[in-house]
Amino acid sequence: MFEQYYSKHDKDHSVPYDGIVELLQNCKQQGILLAVLSNKPDEVYTRHYSTLFS
Repeated sequence: MFEQYYSKHDKDHSVPYDGIVELLQNCKQQGILLAVLSNKPDEVYTRHYSTLFS
C-alpha cells in the first residue's frame, strides 16, 4: 500500500534547497565532477533528479 501511494506522491514535497540549482550549474560550467548520494530507491531518485535538476 505504501509503495502505491509513494509512487504517485513521491515528489509532493520535494524541492531543491534555495540556490542549489544555480550552484550545480556553476559547478558544471567549471567542470567540477559531482556525485549524488541518496537514501531513496534508485528508480525514485532517478525520477526526482531528472525532474528537479534537468
